Amino acid sequence: MWRELEEEWDLSCISAMVKYSPNHIYWGYFSRKGIGLIVPLSGSATGDSHITILRKYIIPAMKKIFPNNNGWFQKDNARSHKSKVIMAFQIENSIRTLS
Repeated sequence: MWRELEEEWDLSCISAMVKYSPNHIYWGYFSRKGIGLIVPLSGSATGDSHITILRKYIIPAMKKIFPNNNGWFQKDNARSHKSKVIMAFQIENSIRTLS
């Protein structure tokens, strides 16, 4: 956002922020090789839905972008991304994750 110093609290420079929007959830990725897919999701983010994303999108993308298996996956540490089932899935599938 660009604004002048005296415009700091001007209403034209402020917008509302929605922390949680259950009607619009998207998953996407980018890497040093470019921007990947943006996938609209339905339902809520759970461990099971995250495994589906890992299986359907992340594993194929990682294999394509990093054929030598030298890539790292970064996640935003949402509650569903830190579950035991997710951690086990990542280990079983050799998904290296940044801490």
